[in-house]
Amino acid sequence: MDFSSALVAVKNGAKITRTGWNGAGQYVVFQAGYPDGIAINANTAAATGLAEGTVCSFRPYLMFCTADGQFVPWVASQTDLLADDWEAHELSPARGIPGSTPSSGAARSVAMHVLGPGGIASQVLGSGSVNVLGGRRGGPDAGDVALAAAIRSAATVRRGMRA
Repeated sequence: MDFSSALVAVKNGAKITRTGWNGAGQYVVFQAGYPDGIAINANTAAATGLAEGTVCSFRPYLMFCTADGQFVPWVASQTDLLADDWEAHELSPARGIPGSTPSSGAARSVAMHVLGPGGIASQVLGSGSVNVLGGRRGGPDAGDVALAAAIRSAATVRRGMRA
């Protein structure tokens, strides 16, 4: 597929990749951002000069998963924009973050299929509930809670009910 079709797919919840990329496991996903704001951590505070815990809103962006499993914001190159070897894939069930400790039971129970027969956020634990994966310090942090709220909101909107 071309990039315009891949962009539509990623904005609808798919992960996209190119057959022309030489790194195994590389893909791009849509990060919805935090339009309502989220408390910034120490790294972001140091980079921005703002106090840790300051609530900042973040706009949506595309996020690239590198061959070694790290994430970085991504901007398409000219070659990527003009390529016709894009593929869209359903996201796999959540597995947690390498090096993190899931909160009790979350790692075995989270299952979100964002692109399937039911559409975006078609299944969140099969019941509409969301378990939050723990952050690097063991328990859920503000980012985990915001992500869970975004997932719940997407599932509610998909069913035709506004949150």
